[in-house]
Amino acid sequence: MLHSGHIEFFRQAAQYGDLYVALGSDKTIYDLKGRETVNSQDERLFMVKSIRWVTEAFISKGSGILDFAEEMKALKPDYLVVNQDGHSVFVSAANHDPAYRGATREPGLYRSRCIIPGDLMTEGLFSVDVWLRVLYPRRVFVHEANLLTFRVQDTGLGDSTKGTYRGVWGGVIAPRLEWHTEFQPGGPADRADTADPSLPAR
Repeated sequence: MLHSGHIEFFRQAAQYGDLYVALGSDKTIYDLKGRETVNSQDERLFMVKSIRWVTEAFISKGSGILDFAEEMKALKPDYLVVNQDGHSVFVSAANHDPAYRGATREPGLYRSRCIIPGDLMTEGLFSVDVWLRVLYPRRVFVHEANLLTFRVQDTGLGDSTKGTYRGVWGGVIAPRLEWHTEFQPGGPADRADTADPSLPAR
């Protein structure tokens, strides 16, 4: 189900370019998880398209974990980050940069870079695919799969998402969401303190 972790992921991923979200079809999810979806694919698509940081969303036409393969060939993103399970973590491109969009550049050597926050993803092994292309007309000059591989390790030091927890942190991303915890009077502890001492303990 769509939850706050997804929204935060979309927000962070959109900082690096136009964000395209591929959703698994009802059939794909049933084949992978062995259960029906809580919300239908049409409902999920409507919700994701309504999120302000999403450029476009679609139902993947393929099947299995890499059900978005055909759509990826059509989109030709500059970056695709995939984790060790083969899941696409996010796609990013440089065409959101005003200096890049629609600009004509002189022939020569250029260098592009993007910064992935160290606390964006959970622990694990990740690989990066890189494309060199032009948008109009669409043409791919270079596609290097698994050009870069790196491992994320949370040491638990400093401003870690895991805090003092030393176990395995689930999920693909680890957004540091803002939490507020407040004491609620009248809870079980209060009732235990005011219990009648003449009554037998349970």
